[in-house]
Amino acid sequence: MERRHLPLSLRTTISLEPDYWLAIEALSGGDWRRWTTEALMSKPDGKGRSSWLRCRVLNSYQTQCGAGFVKVKG
Repeated sequence: MERRHLPLSLRTTISLEPDYWLAIEALSGGDWRRWTTEALMSKPDGKGRSSWLRCRVLNSYQTQCGAGFVKVKG
């Protein structure tokens, strides 16, 4: 697991597997803080931050592949 710190507005750290951070870097064009912060703004209550980010990464890649969306329950 790799831990990264988010901006002061969220005051949190996120731990994800290194492969997820690499995917976020690719999806964000290198601005992982912006992408992660924006993704977390839509996180439903009761859903874990790391779990939500993993789902967002998967959904983004599925969209690019035309595979549809993974249903994420809030």
